[in-house]
Amino acid sequence: VRLSRHAYAALPVIAFRGARRSEALGLQHRDIAEEGDQIHVRVRANSSRRMKTARGRRRIYLPVGLFSNLDGSLSSWARNERKRQTLQRSETAFVFAPLTDARSAVERNDIAEVCLQACREVTGRRHSRLHGFRHLVGMEQTLPGFLSSADHDVLSSTMRLATLVTHPGVTVLPRDLQAQILSLGHNRLDTTLQWYHHLAWLLRSRSDARLSDRY
Repeated sequence: VRLSRHAYAALPVIAFRGARRSEALGLQHRDIAEEGDQIHVRVRANSSRRMKTARGRRRIYLPVGLFSNLDGSLSSWARNERKRQTLQRSETAFVFAPLTDARSAVERNDIAEVCLQACREVTGRRHSRLHGFRHLVGMEQTLPGFLSSADHDVLSSTMRLATLVTHPGVTVLPRDLQAQILSLGHNRLDTTLQWYHHLAWLLRSRSDARLSDRY
């Protein structure tokens, strides 16, 4: 039961924000805070994990009112777990730890397995991987800058497309796309476009629509 509750709290960080598995399951209590309608998650190195790149050190924001029955599950779990810790150790204790040892990481593979089995059960794909969520989020963060209005309307019904900053006379600037990949911990936009876009033809959506309208 505890593993299932761990998975319930950790999976949204992976599935909705594209965090790496070690980043989500290696959180300490000091890394989580709830402010207004957002849950702030700070990703940084600790005794349990290291950052893959310098850009890996970042903040992730989870809107509290976004996931219906998942509202506040991460912050609620962390709050309840912290109450069991002594004041001296609560901040640096791990959020996802065994009941008897708040500084142990031995259960993280088991938690990840529960998340993975839930994913495979829902999708019906027995070869699904948790890292696939990261690729999906990468697409959702950058696709809107390339989509025509018609394609955006169609895809927004099945994908959580990000809202990009637009400028008069300009669809989107490189800096706006760069800002969308910061939450993934990527340093370069071309890394996201080259390795995370498995439907590369969608990047031609806007230009194809313009050609179709003109000819």
